Amino acid sequence: MEMNINNVNAASALCEQLKELEWQYSLVVRGEGLGITIQSRYQDDAFVNAVRSSVTGELSRRIGAVKHQLKELGITSFTKEQ
Repeated sequence: MEMNINNVNAASALCEQLKELEWQYSLVVRGEGLGITIQSRYQDDAFVNAVRSSVTGELSRRIGAVKHQLKELGITSFTKEQ
Protein backbone atom coordinates (compact mmCIF):
# COMPACT_ATOMS: atom_id res chain seq x y z
CA MET A 1 0.00 0.00 0.00
CA GLU A 2 1.36 3.41 -0.96
CA MET A 3 0.67 6.53 1.04
CA ASN A 4 -1.71 9.08 -0.43
CA ILE A 5 -0.04 12.51 -0.63
CA ASN A 6 -3.14 14.00 1.02
CA ASN A 7 -2.26 12.05 4.18
CA VAL A 8 1.22 13.52 4.66
CA ASN A 9 0.15 16.00 7.35
CA ALA A 10 -1.77 13.34 9.28
CA ALA A 11 1.17 10.94 9.02
CA SER A 12 3.58 13.62 10.22
CA ALA A 13 1.42 14.38 13.26
CA LEU A 14 1.15 10.67 14.05
CA CYS A 15 4.93 10.26 13.75
CA GLU A 16 5.43 13.07 16.27
CA GLN A 17 2.87 11.46 18.58
CA LEU A 18 4.66 8.11 18.25
CA LYS A 19 8.02 9.72 19.05
CA GLU A 20 6.57 11.34 22.19
CA LEU A 21 4.88 8.13 23.37
CA GLU A 22 8.05 6.09 22.84
CA TRP A 23 10.06 8.69 24.78
CA GLN A 24 7.54 8.59 27.65
CA TYR A 25 7.59 4.78 27.64
CA SER A 26 11.39 4.61 27.83
CA LEU A 27 11.42 7.19 30.62
CA VAL A 28 8.86 5.33 32.74
CA VAL A 29 10.53 1.94 32.13
CA ARG A 30 13.84 3.38 33.40
CA GLY A 31 12.10 4.38 36.64
CA GLU A 32 12.11 8.08 35.82
CA GLY A 33 9.59 10.75 34.96
CA LEU A 34 6.52 9.26 36.59
CA GLY A 35 4.79 11.14 39.39
CA ILE A 36 1.35 10.41 40.76
CA THR A 37 -0.75 13.06 42.46
CA ILE A 38 -4.03 12.82 44.31
CA GLN A 39 -5.63 16.23 44.78
CA SER A 40 -2.29 17.92 44.02
CA ARG A 41 -0.35 15.83 46.55
CA TYR A 42 2.46 13.68 45.21
CA GLN A 43 2.42 10.04 46.26
CA ASP A 44 5.49 8.20 47.55
CA ASP A 45 7.79 5.97 45.48
CA ALA A 46 6.04 2.79 46.62
CA PHE A 47 2.74 4.12 45.27
CA VAL A 48 4.33 5.17 41.99
CA ASN A 49 6.01 1.78 41.58
CA ALA A 50 2.68 0.04 42.25
CA VAL A 51 1.12 1.69 39.18
CA ARG A 52 4.19 1.74 36.91
CA SER A 53 3.27 -1.48 35.06
CA SER A 54 -0.23 -0.13 34.34
CA VAL A 55 1.28 3.07 32.95
CA THR A 56 3.76 1.23 30.72
CA GLY A 57 0.97 -1.07 29.56
CA GLU A 58 -1.20 1.89 28.56
CA LEU A 59 1.70 3.62 26.82
CA SER A 60 2.45 0.39 24.94
CA ARG A 61 -1.19 0.12 23.89
CA ARG A 62 -1.16 3.71 22.62
CA ILE A 63 2.10 3.14 20.73
CA GLY A 64 0.52 0.13 19.04
CA ALA A 65 -2.58 2.14 18.13
CA VAL A 66 -0.52 4.92 16.53
CA LYS A 67 1.56 2.37 14.59
CA HIS A 68 -1.69 0.79 13.38
CA GLN A 69 -2.94 4.19 12.17
CA LEU A 70 0.36 4.81 10.39
CA LYS A 71 0.14 1.42 8.67
CA GLU A 72 -3.34 2.32 7.47
CA LEU A 73 -1.81 5.46 5.91
CA GLY A 74 0.82 3.35 4.15
CA ILE A 75 3.77 3.80 6.52
CA THR A 76 5.26 0.47 7.49
CA SER A 77 8.75 1.34 8.75
CA PHE A 78 9.14 2.83 12.21
CA THR A 79 12.90 3.21 12.58
CA LYS A 80 13.97 5.92 15.00
CA GLU A 81 16.06 8.84 13.82
CA GLN A 82 19.32 9.34 15.67
